[in-house]
Amino acid sequence: MEPNPIDGIRHTSTESRQQEIEELFRLITENTLDIISYSTPDGLCRYVSPMVQTLLGYENSEMIGTTSFDYIHPEDRKVLQAYDANKESGVVNFRFRHKRGHYVWFEATFKHIKNEEGELQYILSIARDITDRKQAEECLRQSEQRFRGAFDHALIGMALVNLNGQFIKVNRALCSLIGYSEQELLQLGYKDITSPDDLDKHMQDLDRLLKRSTSHYFLEKKYIHKHGSLIWALLGVSLVSDDAGNPLYFIAQIEDIMDKKKLEQLKEQQSELLDRTDKLSTIGQFAASIAHEIRNPLTTIRGFIQLLGEKHTSDPQGYYPIILDELDRANEIISDFLALSKNRTIEKKMCNLNDIIHTLYPILSAEANLQGHTMVLDLDESISDLLLDDKEIKQLLLNIIRNGMEAMDASGTLTIVTRENEGKVALQISDTGCGIPEAKMAQLFEPFYTTKEKGTGLGLVVCLNIVEKHGGTLTLQSEENLGTVVLITL
Repeated sequence: MEPNPIDGIRHTSTESRQQEIEELFRLITENTLDIISYSTPDGLCRYVSPMVQTLLGYENSEMIGTTSFDYIHPEDRKVLQAYDANKESGVVNFRFRHKRGHYVWFEATFKHIKNEEGELQYILSIARDITDRKQAEECLRQSEQRFRGAFDHALIGMALVNLNGQFIKVNRALCSLIGYSEQELLQLGYKDITSPDDLDKHMQDLDRLLKRSTSHYFLEKKYIHKHGSLIWALLGVSLVSDDAGNPLYFIAQIEDIMDKKKLEQLKEQQSELLDRTDKLSTIGQFAASIAHEIRNPLTTIRGFIQLLGEKHTSDPQGYYPIILDELDRANEIISDFLALSKNRTIEKKMCNLNDIIHTLYPILSAEANLQGHTMVLDLDESISDLLLDDKEIKQLLLNIIRNGMEAMDASGTLTIVTRENEGKVALQISDTGCGIPEAKMAQLFEPFYTTKEKGTGLGLVVCLNIVEKHGGTLTLQSEENLGTVVLITL
């Protein structure tokens, strides 16, 4: 074990001890990487270690006898002036002017040296160059500022989410997208604003991130707006970890894709419309080519059956009426085919929808009475005249109204309403029938699809074809055991 030099000092003379202490002090100050100095209470430098030349470019002789405040950055002088002289020690940061004119950051530890009477005699300072640290801090501050600016002003929603799923930071775009304020969102988690349909998939993807199965993922999902509506968005999520690889939080980007979804829906509707139009065109062309060839023999057969029925009045089995009914039904199907003909022309003229309804009302009202139904008219007599083919509109009304009557049990109510709004006339026909199952709604306007035992599957197709030829729209709403509402806009 090497001897302790301090023990040697204790056994030397006072003069020798003084020399050894001074030698130790010199060794310390000349070999330390910090600047050691001491000054008078008024700031006058009495000693400064040689490192001042390395760090600041000054010779020791240039510093001794000067006041430290002359070299300190003007913005930092207040920090030193505010330093409590009653404190025995302390730490302050400040900038000191280099001999070449630029400033160097220091972190200085101060210690007050007092005499036996307790009066302040010197201020001892050990100052360390922290310029690199300050530059790193400034780079970090600027980086955080850039991130904050990019985060806060991003045009898409952004959020930081902790590992428990709670929001810890959100930007204005996300608040605007789903209707919550920043304070409200910070009280919620992603589960609170995610559609139940998408929650399981979202949680599975987050689990893959935590297990490092993927570095990020994208998901089209529905968010719940504060007012209850669903918002389609493209979600991108990645996991942020510390240097040791421990997960810290998720960063999420949420882009509004409502317009994209509407466009996809529109394209799908257009595709369905084109498919249906092609089918109807094929049916119409087929019908136009053979309808007369079929109808003429049917007319002849019907005539002969009717003559036979009149000649042979004794028909105990009732075959003749059945044959006549089936022939009439076949003739109706051919009429429906012809109604779908692409080349069929319609003759439009200015007429009033209410007048057409009034013309049909006596016939339809009588049919309703025979079946035990009630027919209610709620017509706006101020609606404007429209350019219509009255024969086509009569067929439209008869098809829909008779469908409604067939769907109702005894004592049902069928209501016809007309209104005008923004230059368009709305016709609403509602019944209190059995309604249509939701699973069958999507197929109602497909050719040959029917929910009736003896239906042809062409009635609604013909109705839609008539409405579209008049530049209108037809929509249908139905609920089982409550009834059906057909809304037509012309």
